[in-house]
Amino acid sequence: FEKYKKNIITQGRIDEGRRLLRQYKMQLKKAADKYGVPPQYIVALWGIETSYGDNTGGFSVVESLATLAYDGRRSEYFRGELINALKILDGGHIAAYDMSGSWAGAMGQCQFMPGSFLSYAEDYDGDGRRDIWDTQADIFASIANYLRQNGWNADRDNNFNVLLKWNRSRYFATAV
Repeated sequence: FEKYKKNIITQGRIDEGRRLLRQYKMQLKKAADKYGVPPQYIVALWGIETSYGDNTGGFSVVESLATLAYDGRRSEYFRGELINALKILDGGHIAAYDMSGSWAGAMGQCQFMPGSFLSYAEDYDGDGRRDIWDTQADIFASIANYLRQNGWNADRDNNFNVLLKWNRSRYFATAV
């Protein structure tokens, strides 16, 4: 953990997180009020996943998942994620040429796999699209919804386990 912490949790990332907490104070408060997840946790996960949206990956999600679906090691999982990505496109949430992410198919500023997108992404701004790529309100609400749906409870001390689950799900998606 100490090595991970040293490499991931830098003073620069902390300073940027504090600045963004102030910049998006109202949007974060709305998401926090609705989902019961404090703003600092939403911003912290946003920062760890993509450096606050600066590093979302430049790979075509569909192409990445199609390739991994035929890799053999975990092809069943990635075939399911490919079908989920096609459902997202069919739903009109993003155009295929804009659906970019990691080499393993994790998408947007919160790095959801397509299945997580279908389960947890929110259309918080009410425009009919769940936009985890460019719409801050949707990004913040989606992160908070993921945590809440996976057991976050402001009245419990179990929230550390919810954060560990977030980390394990991200690891599972990328550990090929």
